[in-house]
Amino acid sequence: MFKYLERILGKPIKYYETLMTSKAENFTVKEVDIQSIINSLTPYVVPATTYKIDTVNHSSIELKNSLTVPKNKKKESLPLVGTFIVGDEILLFFLNEEKVIKDSSNYCLTIKKSDDFLINNEIILNQSHASVFDTVPIWEEIIHRFPKIHQLILSLNPQNPWTLYKKAVTDYKITDRNIILGGYPQWRINNIDFRKIKNLKYLMEYRIDDKKFSVYFFKDPKTQEIKTIEQRD
Repeated sequence: MFKYLERILGKPIKYYETLMTSKAENFTVKEVDIQSIINSLTPYVVPATTYKIDTVNHSSIELKNSLTVPKNKKKESLPLVGTFIVGDEILLFFLNEEKVIKDSSNYCLTIKKSDDFLINNEIILNQSHASVFDTVPIWEEIIHRFPKIHQLILSLNPQNPWTLYKKAVTDYKITDRNIILGGYPQWRINNIDFRKIKNLKYLMEYRIDDKKFSVYFFKDPKTQEIKTIEQRD
């Protein structure tokens, strides 16, 4: 296999051996190294709020103004299944869960000023099961956005940096909730080009666990446009 890769891609065989070895799981992790990584991450931990929304039995909220309900490409109106107040803004999440995986026009996130739409700011749809937990970046984001922490990890264990980081952050677990609002994106597949999202504001993840499907929502601060990335793991 390595000879084939070397012949096709022109990289020395040692490159692939090193790459695969770096993700080896079976090695001893020193507690002092784990604590060093945790200490370096502490200033950069970001809380996220999670919700388990019920897309079947959702209720409605009273709005000051008429709200334009988005439609999918078949001109079917999308149900409003979740509203989330963040500062002075309200995130309105529309979704047809039965069709969302096959057709991206079946979800839409709209952002409005909460004072313009809500009659009572205490009314928050489908948030009775909210919980807050701390998030840290995945390994690839550490490499791109936190070079000093990356260098620390490499210095502690240059042969197995990825696995060392993974074991150091085991307390920061992804929940089984289907909405993760804020925090760091908890990418399921590490194929993101961070140059494309580094200037975007991360908003939330919508997740269907049993289908292994996620949609990540971002906002462009300059244009206010909502951008999405889908992942199927």
